[in-house]
Order: sequence, then structure tokens, then C-alpha cells
Amino acid sequence: MPHKSPPCRLAAWAALALALPLALAAPAHAQSADERRCTGQWRATPDERITACTVLIESGRYQGANLAILHHDRGLAMRAKGDAARKVERDMSKRLAASAMQNRIGAIFDAVVTGASPKGTFVGVQQPRVEGLLAQGQQGADVGDKFRVKLIRVDVQRGFIDFARV
Repeated sequence: MPHKSPPCRLAAWAALALALPLALAAPAHAQSADERRCTGQWRATPDERITACTVLIESGRYQGANLAILHHDRGLAMRAKGDAARKVERDMSKRLAASAMQNRIGAIFDAVVTGASPKGTFVGVQQPRVEGLLAQGQQGADVGDKFRVKLIRVDVQRGFIDFARV
């Protein structure tokens, strides 16, 4: 006696047989270079990412959630660009301060503890206005404490200024 398939199973196979050629014939959406740059799939500078996202946003091809993703990705690139610019500015400021202090090794200054982190305790000097690491004598120093410090080391290339508590 031949085996009979239930009608619903037969209908499912028929639908699959019709849908498979259509699915294979439909072209898959290949991402453009701008899409890959904007979304960070390709290594790109923040400026390149911003430009790519802007081109895609202004193309008018995207709506709804996809358009929101492009705006979000452009915002992330803008933030990264700003962070990089602030880091360069901070590094240059530290190098200038270190350069100004390089001929004052051994000098004594009035200082205030400005911060403490896992990297160390930091002090600020008012005259000249610089900040550096309290490399010696940091035990018991809290933010806001005032005391005298001695300049013990300067590294202009790295922008490091080190003090010792007097």
C-alpha cells in the first residue's frame, strides 16, 4: 500500500518548491563602500565615516530605523573626532607646560592636590600654572590639601612633570 502524505504537508512542499527559485533569483543587497565606512565595518578615520554617513543620509534612500542608524553612526564618528582633537590638545598643553618647567628642576612651589587616581596623586602649582604627578610623598594627601613641593623631573616629549612633597 503506497504511503500518502497529509494534504497540509503536500501544500507546504508545493509552496517551498515555488518560493525557492524566487528567493534564489532575488538579488541580495550588497553594502556599498559608504555603508561599510559609515557603520565602521571598514577601518576609516572619523572624517571619512562622517562623510560617508552624510552622503547616505542625504541620498534619500533610507527611512525609519535605517535612517536613524545612519544618524547614530555619524554621531559616534563626530564624537570620536572630538575626543581625538581634545586628546591632541591636552597632550600639546602638557608638553608646553613641561617645556616651561624643564629649567626649574629643584625649585620649590606652593601646590594643591588636584586629583587622585590609580595612576597617582596630582598637584597643581599656581605660579606658573602647571599640574604634575606627586611622585614622592603622596601618602595621606587628599584632594584640596595644600603643601610645598619640589620639581624633581620633567619629560617634555611625554609631557610629564613630577614633584616631591617637601
